[in-house]
Amino acid sequence: MRRGCGKHPTRKNIVINSKLPFRERAKTILHEVAHFLLHHANYLRPVFLDHKSFVAGLEKEADYFAYLLMQEWLEEEGL
Repeated sequence: MRRGCGKHPTRKNIVINSKLPFRERAKTILHEVAHFLLHHANYLRPVFLDHKSFVAGLEKEADYFAYLLMQEWLEEEGL
């Protein structure tokens, strides 16, 4: 499993590395939920990017979504 999340070729599961610190697990879960919410219907969008640029954009978008959801919690924890 690379970083914090892995995927299975035939199942639609999110698998989180339990050895990660709590904050990193929470961020990883939110990142993967963002992919589902924001990118589930990508086949409907016209895409004029190469695959590498497209995937990089999806990852940045999911990271930003997770950050926005965690921002208040991070501030409360003083992180």
